[in-house]
Amino acid sequence: MLEDTGDIVFNAEEFYITTTYNANTGSTNTYYHYNDIISTKIDATGKLLWARNINKKQVASSPFLNTESYTSTILNDNVYIFLNGSSKVKKIKNDRIQFQDTKSKKYNLYAIEIDANGDFKYKIIQTEKQLEVPVFVSYGVHVNDLNEIVFLGRRKKEKQLLKLTIENTKN
Repeated sequence: MLEDTGDIVFNAEEFYITTTYNANTGSTNTYYHYNDIISTKIDATGKLLWARNINKKQVASSPFLNTESYTSTILNDNVYIFLNGSSKVKKIKNDRIQFQDTKSKKYNLYAIEIDANGDFKYKIIQTEKQLEVPVFVSYGVHVNDLNEIVFLGRRKKEKQLLKLTIENTKN
């Protein structure tokens, strides 16, 4: 809840699990789907002020330390969503964006900022070439009054911490 107005902002992600069975081998495979993210702002009376949808389709074979989900925070009435995505971002109708490529080996770290009016912008924070290892965005840790987020990155024995500081001005 935003303390000065009583408005509520919530973020959610479409998540589901599928399991396939191979009758020939007797094996099963489980897949974890992390799809569209929605961010919504409702005023103290319950009126919808804005809703934003971020279109994406990402699949993982393990729910642990995944790179497919997201982390979000609110700072000075702005919503920040951090996610991994390919460089193929498409603007689609109704002022929405879509992350088109679902290949988990080609992820850039994005920050999506949604202001108090529901207008948004996005940018790449780190490219996959700048990052030595994939960043587990679903496990971002908020520090220092939510204006800093620390992410763990890891590939096999290689590890990396990434600390981001959010700087904005109140609208």
